[in-house]
Amino acid sequence: FDDLELLGNPYTFNFLPENGSFNIPVNVSPTITFSVPVEMSNGNVITNADIQSILEKAKYDPEK
Repeated sequence: FDDLELLGNPYTFNFLPENGSFNIPVNVSPTITFSVPVEMSNGNVITNADIQSILEKAKYDPEK
């Protein structure tokens, strides 16, 4: 996430499901909510439509 900038201070963000959650149904859509606008390092504000090109889903690997 070194290409992102949070616009405001103080800022908060929340992840759902929360870190350490387990037995999460497979149809749950992970959500990140920011208290301030977020923009890329080039100044473009991130929208919901941009998320798939920015984030990558990771497959759980118990060997790591």
